[in-house]
Amino acid sequence: MPVNRTKHKLYTLCFYALISVLPFVLQNCMQPIEPLPLPITAYEPVFISRKDLDSSVKIQAAKPLNAAGKIYTIGSYLYINEPYKGVHIYNNADPAKPVGISFIAIPGSHDIAMKNNTLYADNSVDLVAIQFFSGTVSISKLTRIRNKFPEPPPPDLGIVPAEFYNASRRGDSVIIDWRKK
Repeated sequence: MPVNRTKHKLYTLCFYALISVLPFVLQNCMQPIEPLPLPITAYEPVFISRKDLDSSVKIQAAKPLNAAGKIYTIGSYLYINEPYKGVHIYNNADPAKPVGISFIAIPGSHDIAMKNNTLYADNSVDLVAIQFFSGTVSISKLTRIRNKFPEPPPPDLGIVPAEFYNASRRGDSVIIDWRKK
């Protein structure tokens, strides 16, 4: 019979332990849950239609560089990404006096990579590969892979606020830039 008495003491001890811990566990369940604050940005998006995005990559005349991003050199040429705008091409034969050759408009571009005579860039949500002869002002081939990237977030946040998600917009549009409100 001492075995039954030991079991009874053990069950009683477990019961009292459970009753003494239960209020602390339930206390955490009783606190109101506050919703997470929605991210607020000081910027508003600039949209472009999907149709216009598909035909937005164009070679243009050289223009002033306002904000430099990633820089590549191939031979005596510089390729400088201007965030949200495109890529400036410079002849850098004389590094003291680089000469602007052309500008490749690539709306929504943040990043570029180069390999041989192919420039890879994000065109907002699409990946474009632009083949050309080094330093020339014409594109020999443009390849586009649609919807490879998320839309670019505003400069002051790491995400696109929910109010600007695709589902809350009219039409088939894509964010290509952000402007200060």
